[in-house]
Amino acid sequence: MWAEGKDIGYVTILIDRIKQNLMGIRIEAFSDQDPIVVGTDYAITMQVYNAHETEAMVRFTHEKIDTTVIVAGGSQIEWTETLTAPDLPSTPYWLRNEHDWLYDVPLSEQSALPRLTDELISYSIRGKGRSAGATELHRKWRDRSIGEVIQPMRFAPLVGLSPESETIILRSGNAQTTRLDAIAFGEVKQLSEVSLSGDDVEFQAKGLSKGQQTSFDFKVSSESENGQKHSVNVGVKGSTESGEVSYFDQSFQLISYEHISEIQIVKDCKINVITVDLKESSGRILYLDGSGDEVDDALIRMGYSVESGALAGKTAADLSKYDAIVCGIRSVNKNNDLANNIELLHQYAENGGNVIMQYNTSYGLLVEQFSPYSLSISRNRVTEEDSEVRILDSKHRVFNEPNKITLADFDSWVQERGLYFAGEWGEEYTPLIAWHDKGEEDVLGGLLIASHGKGSFIYTGISFFRQLPAGVSGAYRLFDNLIQYKP
Repeated sequence: MWAEGKDIGYVTILIDRIKQNLMGIRIEAFSDQDPIVVGTDYAITMQVYNAHETEAMVRFTHEKIDTTVIVAGGSQIEWTETLTAPDLPSTPYWLRNEHDWLYDVPLSEQSALPRLTDELISYSIRGKGRSAGATELHRKWRDRSIGEVIQPMRFAPLVGLSPESETIILRSGNAQTTRLDAIAFGEVKQLSEVSLSGDDVEFQAKGLSKGQQTSFDFKVSSESENGQKHSVNVGVKGSTESGEVSYFDQSFQLISYEHISEIQIVKDCKINVITVDLKESSGRILYLDGSGDEVDDALIRMGYSVESGALAGKTAADLSKYDAIVCGIRSVNKNNDLANNIELLHQYAENGGNVIMQYNTSYGLLVEQFSPYSLSISRNRVTEEDSEVRILDSKHRVFNEPNKITLADFDSWVQERGLYFAGEWGEEYTPLIAWHDKGEEDVLGGLLIASHGKGSFIYTGISFFRQLPAGVSGAYRLFDNLIQYKP
């Protein structure tokens, strides 16, 4: 639970700890490691340790903990109390409200904090001196492999949902099967229906014990036109152990690494459905990872079979089974396997393959000549997502097969057009798009295509890594053409 109202701040808590240390007093209030279901009662452990030689009296003035304890010198006392979980689950405060590209955060002294303080338990101390302060409620347990673990409190919905994908790409008039995972944080008598914006899909009833998971497969369809988007509210109907019929409609995600505090994200469970006028896509793609993007996930949504792997140990014959090899963003900056086997990539193209190299930065290239022909990377970019676009050769195959690309496909882009465009290139390359920010000259190096032997090598600084996760239909159509391009 995040504290409401004025936050006393981490500095104040640290000062209180210093005072306690000087007095030889340690006060803790903690729960165990499991998340607690919202609105339920739960037990916490209270500990007061007095390292000083004289006794200390600690007076607690919390709403639910109104007690005074006397702790002898050199001893510790421990007891349990019962609190009630808040009605709202734990989630970062800047994600509580719906937001677009800016977060909707109330303007207050809390808005710059990495997180709001968990529930505070106030006290005053009399002993070898006097002090007053508060201890922050937290979770604490011992792990055999790493020792004592301390984490913020986690209050969770009774059932948390996790869609297989929060964005579904549908061809006009088609339907797609997707999966919904559900996890129970308490006892659930049964889950029986998945509801999609009010339309119920019945399933065989399933009961879940605390910590158990289950999955539901269902279809999502759309009759919308190209580029149209809509959200589908997803929920699961079921009943609790008490027999009360409930509707669970919150998605759940836990970000957990040893070096940072856990972050739980709970929000309304929605699936964004984008209708794209795409021809049927099929084929095998090898995706060479870079610094991390979601383009490979988008290709799977389009219908391609995508493998992530390395070039090492493969031969040109091994690579011939792939219809295209796509390099993730900054792959030549980060992927040593790619850099060490760049000639094999060139050979793949020469034998008839199609290589799509997404943007890299000129600084920190692991291999200077990643292209089969002369090509240097600049810092040129187009930052205005609605900037004017000029298609330099509208008859070029990449704008016509299998999808007819027009200027309308460059509508509704997000954040930018592209970055780290090619600055100079050999005559083997053909630039295909010209665009510029207001008041600046055209830049041409955002999309270059060269024939190489029987195949092709494409360099693009277009920010597909932003457009595809955002569901920009024109970006899907253009990238589909790049995948299926044949010189």
